[in-house]
Amino acid sequence: MKILAISSVNWYLYNYRMPIHKILKEKGYETVMVSPSGRYDKKFEENGFRWRSVNMSRSGLGVKDQWNSISELKRIICEEKPDIIHNFQMKGNVLGTFSALLAHYPNVVNSITGLGYVFTEGDTKAMLLRPAGILLYRIVMKRSKVIFQNKNDLQNFVKQGIVKQKNAFLIESSGVELDRFIPEPFPEENKPFTVLFPSRLIWTKGVDDLVKAARIVHRTHPDIVFSFAGDVDIGNPASLTREQMQQWVNEGIIKWDGFDSNMPARMANAHVIGFPSKHPEGTPKCLIEAAACSRPIITTYNRGCTEVVTDGYNGILVKKNDIEGLAAAVIKLYNNRELMRKMGEEGRKVAIEKFSVEMVAERTSKVYNSFF
Repeated sequence: MKILAISSVNWYLYNYRMPIHKILKEKGYETVMVSPSGRYDKKFEENGFRWRSVNMSRSGLGVKDQWNSISELKRIICEEKPDIIHNFQMKGNVLGTFSALLAHYPNVVNSITGLGYVFTEGDTKAMLLRPAGILLYRIVMKRSKVIFQNKNDLQNFVKQGIVKQKNAFLIESSGVELDRFIPEPFPEENKPFTVLFPSRLIWTKGVDDLVKAARIVHRTHPDIVFSFAGDVDIGNPASLTREQMQQWVNEGIIKWDGFDSNMPARMANAHVIGFPSKHPEGTPKCLIEAAACSRPIITTYNRGCTEVVTDGYNGILVKKNDIEGLAAAVIKLYNNRELMRKMGEEGRKVAIEKFSVEMVAERTSKVYNSFF
């Protein structure tokens, strides 16, 4: 079976989908990756996948640009003749589905991995785009099978009539490679206590809240380090700037040295994962990776985050925008290393039971096979 995987960013296909499709490849599936050019162009081929480039701006709204992207995708679809087209993220879902319709390919899967900027932000641009986004989703989702990463998104889309119940599937997360993200001993006693933020630098993921919490923590515990491992997300209206991050570094509040491709090692050098997300998530991959690495997690009572973390079991949940609560959670784990270790151990169990990439690959293959 041949799959065409389409996304508006190639880092998403590389980091989130390629591990799944490696497993599917062993089962006889062939996957061709389709995305705009980016950091991972050559990495696809190095890992045994063909990759095809398409012009698809994440932030562009011009009708001509969208039509050109649809035309390119239609041409690729006609040339590749896939059995199934699997789209990701809002731009990929919309343009990929329209392209499939024009190419007369009925077997389309769309993945809702989080609601994204248009559906979650309150600024003028997002509010203006939201009605059009809902309309487009009503059109394309009724013509496809749809995979959701959490129950709330699935139920809301079905309730609003955007997706038919029979075409809605729940697959929690994109999975974690349990043989790559493994438990490591916590840093030695002479190493600084480190809180790691392991995600893209987006305002809505709580970057500023963690910085504010760091200011509070440093009043009494100046030895605690707040480290950021992600990069800015150019093309995302909610992204921070490198200048803003560097300003906080210069002030001595945080440590940040840009993109880090070796997240298992980065998590091994941390004591706690901090991810105070403020917008509806799918199921954050960084949290299931942290759980797999046996690191306790501090996150929010937020859609998607609560799919991974149970308060007091494998981490601590705080209310959104609760800076004092966030700081208190960090200090609590700093003062109770045994609790920190126990939560980490329980997190590994959660990752094994719910989020292995093998489970996700198996459930994804069942969605594909439901067409035939």
